[in-house]
Amino acid sequence: MPEDADNLVSQREMIDKMINEVGVPEKSIVKESGHCLDPKFLEYQLDETLKRLNLECLDVYYLHNPYEA
Repeated sequence: MPEDADNLVSQREMIDKMINEVGVPEKSIVKESGHCLDPKFLEYQLDETLKRLNLECLDVYYLHNPYEA
C-alpha cells in the first residue's frame, strides 16, 4: 500500500481510502506491511498507473515482491 508523498498522504490514510472509497476488504490488507493483492486494489492501482503514464492499456503488469503469508 503506497503512501502519496507528493500529496502528503500517509500509508494509513491510503489504507483507509482503499477500504472506504475503493471497496477493498479490510481483511485483505496486511496492516503491518501494507501488502494487498485484492483484485479491487490491483484494478485501482492499474487505473492510476494508466493515468500517470497517459496510456489506455499496458501489455504487462508486473507484481514484484508480493507478500507471502
